[in-house]
Amino acid sequence: MKAWKLERDVIHRKNTYLFIGNRMIWFTLAYFAMLAGVYYVFGLKAFISYLVMVVFAFLLMASAEYCEHYGLLRKKLDNGEYEMVNITHSWNAPQRFSNYVLLKVQRHSDHHENGYKPYQTLLTLDESP
Repeated sequence: MKAWKLERDVIHRKNTYLFIGNRMIWFTLAYFAMLAGVYYVFGLKAFISYLVMVVFAFLLMASAEYCEHYGLLRKKLDNGEYEMVNITHSWNAPQRFSNYVLLKVQRHSDHHENGYKPYQTLLTLDESP
């Protein structure tokens, strides 16, 4: 839900038409179009197989997400909010095997520090856990 709120804020800042400029709506429509396309082109068996694959992929992603953030906490500030996310709030794994299996997780901390930075320009940061 946070992604929807962030996208809404971007839309308001840009003063664009809500539907046309909202990437979350387009991503959601694309997902359902993909489901419909799989069913239409390949039939019910492929549709069910695709859904099983989607659930499996989600579980793998959630597991990787858990591992990349396990045990790292942000400090609670006096005003009740938490400190801003920075490079110490996610694990880096610069080992070659980890990079092959976990899709360049060595750049994970820089992604947290600079969320809109293109993947190709992310850096490996030695200060990260």
